[in-house]
Amino acid sequence: MNIHCLDSIPFEIDIPYMLEKMNIIRENKRTDEIVGQLLEGAQIAVPKAIYGQALIQKRGEDYLVADEIRFNSRILRINTQKTDWLYPYLATAGRELEAWSERFSSPMERYVASLIEEEACRKAMTTVFQTIDTPHELQFPSSMNPGSLEDWPLSEQRNLFKLLKDSHGTIGIELLDSLFMKPAKSVSGIRFSGIHAYTNCQICTRHQCDGRMEPYDPDAERRYQ
Repeated sequence: MNIHCLDSIPFEIDIPYMLEKMNIIRENKRTDEIVGQLLEGAQIAVPKAIYGQALIQKRGEDYLVADEIRFNSRILRINTQKTDWLYPYLATAGRELEAWSERFSSPMERYVASLIEEEACRKAMTTVFQTIDTPHELQFPSSMNPGSLEDWPLSEQRNLFKLLKDSHGTIGIELLDSLFMKPAKSVSGIRFSGIHAYTNCQICTRHQCDGRMEPYDPDAERRYQ
C-alpha cells in the first residue's frame, strides 16, 4: 500500500472565533496577552497527516481483512459492504506545537495552547478528508475511529498503525503502550465510501460528550443489530 504524506498543511488562527470560543471579552485586560499566544502558536504549528488506500481482501461476520491486516468490527464490515477500498489515516497537530505548549505553566496559558492544538489537529483531519474524498469519489464519505465504539475498541489502534507503517518517521505520530498517541492531539481512523451517511455519534449513547457532532439515532443503531 502506498502511503501519502501531507506535511505542508497551511494553518491560520481565526482570532475572533477563538476569543468567542473562550468567552473572552475584548475589554478583558488579558486579551492582548491571549491574542499574542494565539498568534505565536499559529506560527509554530505544523499540522500533518498521512493516509493510504487498502484493498479489502476478505470479509467475515464481524471482521474484514485489508492488505493482510485484520480489523475486528461488525459495524466496519457492514459500513463497507459496497466498497472494495479502505482509506486509513492519521492526522496530528504536530510535535512542534506539542513541545511549545508544554512550556506553559499557568492554567489559562495551558488552556489556550490546548485550544490551538485542537484547531491544528482539526485542520489536519479536514485536509486529509478532502484529499481522500474528492479524487476517489467517495459516496457518503464516512469515518470510523478505534476506541469510539465498543464494537471497535482502542486495541485496534495496533492494526491501524501496522497498516500505515512508519507513521513516527513520516509525521511524528507514535503509538504508546497505553494505545494513546503522541502527540496527544492526534486522530486515527479509516475513511470509506459508506452505504449511507454515517457518523459514530449516530449510534453512540454517551450523550455528555464535547465532541458530539450528531444526536443519537436509535433507528441508525438498529441497522447494526
